[in-house]
Amino acid sequence: MTTQFDEPPVDEWLHPDDPDDYPDELHIRAGGGVDETADTFIEQFEDQGAAAAIHHFDNPSELRTLLSPQRVALIRELQQGPPDSVTELADRVGRKTPQVNNDIGVLEDAGIVHFREGKGRVKAPFVPYERVHIEAEVAAAGEK
Repeated sequence: MTTQFDEPPVDEWLHPDDPDDYPDELHIRAGGGVDETADTFIEQFEDQGAAAAIHHFDNPSELRTLLSPQRVALIRELQQGPPDSVTELADRVGRKTPQVNNDIGVLEDAGIVHFREGKGRVKAPFVPYERVHIEAEVAAAGEK
């Protein structure tokens, strides 16, 4: 079963076709306000002259689903070097292809994993970011 997340905005400058055109960092924020996430994005751009990709989820509990130990292992493996297919990735991590395919789908929905054309008609997963930062804010109900 695939977990569905609210998809991050798909802007061409955040999701280019060429993996080399992505920023070095991805920031995933959960909880807090979208305005705070936007402020962080603007501050980073002003401070560093370049922006990271930033995705915001309203519900911090989504992080627990998103970042299972198996999915974090897949992110790390993809950062080591992209495989030519999901099957190759499954072989590299010693897991069954359908399970890896499901986890990759969840990570793709969250904007962490992307795909390029592999050999033939196969799609090859990759993580274009050198670093993925995760931040969660938990506040009492009704508080901001």
